[in-house]
Amino acid sequence: VCPTGALVVTAPADVRMGLASIDFGTCVRPSGEACDRCLAACPVPEDAIHEVDDLPEILDGCTGCGLCAVACPPDAIAVVPR
Repeated sequence: VCPTGALVVTAPADVRMGLASIDFGTCVRPSGEACDRCLAACPVPEDAIHEVDDLPEILDGCTGCGLCAVACPPDAIAVVPR
């Protein structure tokens, strides 16, 4: 949407703004509650997030876009700048 074309991103996976971090003390998944909003919101899930033992795990391919944090109902996800 940049009107001058100064901001160029060839692919979302090329972006490395930050890295998402999940606070499992706040996340509803460890208590057995069903939620997949973070996984569903991720634009590059194959590189950035997957499930391990029914819990979301952030991978190094996370771009730091923050869509998972916005989608998280209990605010259990924060993005840390790289």
